[in-house]
Amino acid sequence: MHLGWALLELSDGLDFFKSVDSVSQTLAQLLFAAYLVIALILLINMLIALLSNVYQQVQVSEDWLSCCCCLCVIGGLIK
Repeated sequence: MHLGWALLELSDGLDFFKSVDSVSQTLAQLLFAAYLVIALILLINMLIALLSNVYQQVQVSEDWLSCCCCLCVIGGLIK
């Protein structure tokens, strides 16, 4: 969290990205920003996959339940 504040230059006492060379400071900020973006994309992708899997499991159990109910109704009508 402190690195994020330092990246936005909102931290006073934290000098994670301070360097003698401005090129290396800019490179460190760019690499950390790229890391944060990639991590965010991966987390959103995992959330979508998890929700998709849960939705698929609900659909399968719902189909099974509807088939079971149909068999019970048909079985009740035949008797």
